[in-house]
Amino acid sequence: MLSIQRLACERSEIVKWSDLQDQHKEWVDREYPDQPTAVPAAGCVEEAGELLHAVLKIKQAELWGSEGRYPSPALVADLEDAVGDCALYFCSLCSTVGWNLDAMMSLRKMERPTGEPLHMCVNFVRVAAELYDDVCVRNGMAYTDNLRAVTEAMGLDLYKCVESSWAVVRRRSRGRSERSRTRVCLCGSTKFTDAFHRANALETLKGAIVMTVGVFSRCVSDEEKRKLDALHLDKIDAADEVLVLDMPYPACTVCFHYQAVLDNAQPVVCERCGELARFSPRPYIGDSTRNEILHATATGKRVRYWSKEGYGCM
Repeated sequence: MLSIQRLACERSEIVKWSDLQDQHKEWVDREYPDQPTAVPAAGCVEEAGELLHAVLKIKQAELWGSEGRYPSPALVADLEDAVGDCALYFCSLCSTVGWNLDAMMSLRKMERPTGEPLHMCVNFVRVAAELYDDVCVRNGMAYTDNLRAVTEAMGLDLYKCVESSWAVVRRRSRGRSERSRTRVCLCGSTKFTDAFHRANALETLKGAIVMTVGVFSRCVSDEEKRKLDALHLDKIDAADEVLVLDMPYPACTVCFHYQAVLDNAQPVVCERCGELARFSPRPYIGDSTRNEILHATATGKRVRYWSKEGYGCM
């Protein structure tokens, strides 16, 4: 049988409502700029429903015992989360419409909401829906009064619930901020070691998360080469975009074979086709790199080219 003891509902002075509103507004402006009023208003309704759900399960547990899928600690945690989220959505609504959260939390109606917790929660959903339909100070006062009444009836500290929920939101924010950095995968022939190092440095200085070649040595077996190629395709999958290091490299003007020559201006015999042809600088894209470009394109990744961004030869 689940029993929840009434806790002393003392207001914590560690965090003031005005401080919370300032911090939360900064977070919302960064994560969800130009938020319409309907979004936090709907959030108030949603979380009121979550609060009702938690109290309903607690009531059922008191009457008939806890279900396996609703253990007692989880029910209490759900209740605390719902209370905190109700207050945070209302905080967001206040910032959107220009209300002062500290003032709104201090306003009181003449009649204090009373009754059995389950009934109070059902009424709270109705109050939240009225706030959504008409975002006015009167309905805002009713929302905060009902939230406080339910919280106290369930023996919870409103401030502690809000602080806990806000901590969770901030952690999610940091994770999203890190993921918002562009992830770039460098692709190209490993013969251009210096180009990989330079591109890695330049992209990192731009604030990107860079994934590059891990092994530059040519002393690898065919099996190791196959595994490294597959690994690089996985890096492309994890990236937002690909930067192809298509460095200028002497190529035969007949068969486009790449061959080191001493003087590009003099005609030479191509070691592949045997033709007498001039070798001209041409961005080099090998078979492995070409396959990586096709893979990136097929998976919807943006493909950039080193030669087109004005970096030129090392």
